[in-house]
Amino acid sequence: MILLPAFTETLVLPLDGDEVERRIDEGIQNRKFIGVVSGGTFSLSAYLIRPPQFQPVVRGRIERSSRGSMIFLRYELLPATRMLLIFVSVLLLLGAAGAVYTGVNALYALFAVGMVFVFRSVALTNIKLHRDPVRKNLLDILS
Repeated sequence: MILLPAFTETLVLPLDGDEVERRIDEGIQNRKFIGVVSGGTFSLSAYLIRPPQFQPVVRGRIERSSRGSMIFLRYELLPATRMLLIFVSVLLLLGAAGAVYTGVNALYALFAVGMVFVFRSVALTNIKLHRDPVRKNLLDILS
């Protein structure tokens, strides 16, 4: 199990790598995305006025081949959301360790560990829900 939730995806396109970079850059210029593209890598998120807390960031790598290109995508949490998830998880695990050490009711420790899994599941589910706008725009400009 990975501590921080993320999804990966691979796209195989008949387009040249430079053409893929150009189209992604046009998408950024046309305000379909917020992000950067350079040197065969890019980082994008959907262009929203008020993005949700679990809005994923798409990090991609473009590999050129003789028949087109392959794009490796990774949908991750925003950096602030990742830090919050790590902070809360560490705090809960320290609380669980403290409850075990002091000999308090074992249910407190189990509850704290269970909450770490609940927060991770909520983050994973929200990434799945909020990745569609950026994925749809990316597939539109690349097709």
